Amino acid sequence: MFYLALEKAINHILRFDPDTLHRLEKLEGKVIKLSLTDWRLDCYLFIYPSEVRISQHYQGLADTVIRGKLFGLVRAGLAGASGPALFDQGVEVEGDTELGEQIRDILRRVDLDTEEYLSRFVGDVAAHEIVWRSKRALKLGKQTWHELRENIREFCQVEAQYLPTRTQVEDFYGQVARLRDDVDRAKARLERLKSKIHK
Repeated sequence: MFYLALEKAINHILRFDPDTLHRLEKLEGKVIKLSLTDWRLDCYLFIYPSEVRISQHYQGLADTVIRGKLFGLVRAGLAGASGPALFDQGVEVEGDTELGEQIRDILRRVDLDTEEYLSRFVGDVAAHEIVWRSKRALKLGKQTWHELRENIREFCQVEAQYLPTRTQVEDFYGQVARLRDDVDRAKARLERLKSKIHK
């Protein structure tokens, strides 16, 4: 049921964006496996000339496998991440990575005029108000989330001292490296002394 609803939503959006539909035509016949690790959800996207089909099952091998957490995939898509930057978002791409990047670019370029679409149901003024308030709420939500993250980080590092700062971690790794080198030198010295004793 979820897959059918997702498929309908994607194809509904595609009908209102002919440019995206045209870009998808070039990928006809490709199969993409999408694996949302945090939801334990796998699905296959089948690209057709005028639509995308989604299924939970596929007997063959997908051309591309895109694996990651939902928000990691969304962030990678919105940021336009490619190559190593995908891994910064916790996204893995196997198989035809170029196809994965093409899909990401297509999704980023989807140009759905939400206000125009809503105006068909609620009128121009109400549609404008809904879209404007939604954008404002999203912006405020992002700002609030960023501030919350920074406050938690600061509290854990400075106030409660639960987490070390970046400098403290780097100093610790430096001390570990020096200790390892000292142990290696001491071991080599003991081996030399041992060999002199046994002569």
